[in-house]
Amino acid sequence: MEVLHVFRCENETIFLSVQIMDLFLHLYTNDNVKKSLHLIGTTALYMASKMEDIIPISVSNLVNKILHNQYSPYL
Repeated sequence: MEVLHVFRCENETIFLSVQIMDLFLHLYTNDNVKKSLHLIGTTALYMASKMEDIIPISVSNLVNKILHNQYSPYL
């Protein structure tokens, strides 16, 4: 919630990102998914931002500020 507020996302983005993440976790529940929960949440946020926000969150902001450079955007 704090991340979405800092990036000034719409309320719909918040709800849609939670819905995307819930759907994914409902479909895929294994140990590998639990290890990648931060990445799954960030991906859900990016997808929701692309669908709902006028100016979506950039990949560089996601990698630098949310994922703390733990993942590369070029995989």
